[in-house]
Amino acid sequence: MTIKQSIKIIEHKFLLRGHTHMEVDSIQSQIEREMKRLPSFAIMTPWDWQQLARMCGTKNKFEVVEMEIPDFKNFNNLMDNSNSPYCLNKKTKSKQNFLISKVVHMQFRLDSPGTLYFKTSFSDENFEEIDFNRKGRSRIKPTITGMELKPVRENRRPISTQKYNHLQKLLKWVPSRFHHFILSHTF
Repeated sequence: MTIKQSIKIIEHKFLLRGHTHMEVDSIQSQIEREMKRLPSFAIMTPWDWQQLARMCGTKNKFEVVEMEIPDFKNFNNLMDNSNSPYCLNKKTKSKQNFLISKVVHMQFRLDSPGTLYFKTSFSDENFEEIDFNRKGRSRIKPTITGMELKPVRENRRPISTQKYNHLQKLLKWVPSRFHHFILSHTF
């Protein structure tokens, strides 16, 4: 949010099973319908899924953002040492224990960096707060714009030997132009 100032609030709601509808459900069903409509469209690599998603919809096409391994960032250095702008806090501002597993609604606000607003019930009228700003820095507004966030990992995650062996058996049904993708997996 500090990088993209036009975003004032980010909200995240954890939906209850069987009681809600998620937009992603309709997106998934559109992708499945497109797959049935195009039975000759073979999915061999993750890139093929991206192309299928791009073809979905007539009026509102999906915006597919391709992400590679370096695009997934590790945010641990925002909290991992005394020079980090944030710290792990286990107490709310009202001195209650904070349990992320009880949270059903979270809110992050541009005007309150480092503070998490949350509800443990959808019927709660007001948000509770937990402050992750490092103590002693109340006069210094925390910023991550100058911090370099490292990737979560440098290479693809290895697969199990069992999965690798199974992929080798499936190669006879995979067109040869995709063999490199399958053979490039490490285990």
